[in-house]
Amino acid sequence: MRQYVYAWSRPCAIGADCPVGKEPKTCEAAQTNDDAYKCPESVSPHPIRRGYITHLRANGVPTEDVISKRCDANPDTIERWYDMSTKAERREARRAFVEDL
Repeated sequence: MRQYVYAWSRPCAIGADCPVGKEPKTCEAAQTNDDAYKCPESVSPHPIRRGYITHLRANGVPTEDVISKRCDANPDTIERWYDMSTKAERREARRAFVEDL
């Protein structure tokens, strides 16, 4: 999976111009998926994981019961490192979740 994230996060893989001015035909990172991590514009899977967890939390999905188990992460770790939402956004998500009960 990591290999595919690196490969599809390269601008040239989605038809965009290379921000560093390389040609896909001669760029080492564009030749194979194995070398995609060498592209300075490619992204690791971690931001996708962080975004997914933030999205779940923003939509009121319970951290301890669902997110922690699904993402194999301690709730304290999720709070500290993965949730990029503001305190106000977290408060609003909790309010919406309680209203839906």
